[in-house]
Amino acid sequence: MATALFRKQETNPLTWSITDDPEVFRSEAGSFLAARPDLHTMLLSGLETIEQLRSGGRNPPTVLGWWREPEEAATTAAFVWTPPHLLAASRLSRVAATRLAEFLSIQAHPFTQLLAGSASVGAFCEAWRTTTGSAPKNGPHLRLHRLERLVRPDGSATGAAGARQREPARTRYETPSGRPGPWLSDRGNTHDERVRRSR
Repeated sequence: MATALFRKQETNPLTWSITDDPEVFRSEAGSFLAARPDLHTMLLSGLETIEQLRSGGRNPPTVLGWWREPEEAATTAAFVWTPPHLLAASRLSRVAATRLAEFLSIQAHPFTQLLAGSASVGAFCEAWRTTTGSAPKNGPHLRLHRLERLVRPDGSATGAAGARQREPARTRYETPSGRPGPWLSDRGNTHDERVRRSR
């Protein structure tokens, strides 16, 4: 069951809701994350990894949080954290970033890295400096490229790849002499099999 582990003041309703249960997190923040998977790739990937580990009998340290503005029913921010690894967060308002910094500063697990958009990171760094007195260091800037739309490959060669598709891949399986390696003498069928498996 989800519990709010942090509340700065009883009179202040602005707080993160926290759980270590992926199922509860999905019920509270899943729709928010799924609405913009392009912006929430790291959170969705992290959540899926946690679920896969748990299905295999492992139980990694897990801290999952979602944020709702006062008088708002919908989730407007979220984060996924598996200490001691980095924390992936969605876009954060300044208030949400401040409360997150305050929450993380009192956790038993050491917080080391935040992955979020530039504006969110900037707001969080300012809040972290105010809360802890220490200045965070800037990490590498990452850029996620995405397709505007998905385009299915030409379906004219279903099952086995055609000769035109085979030829560019053929050289990948050849030795420097231009001959196929002994382990891939049937390289055409090998390529066809890989194409079938990728569909």
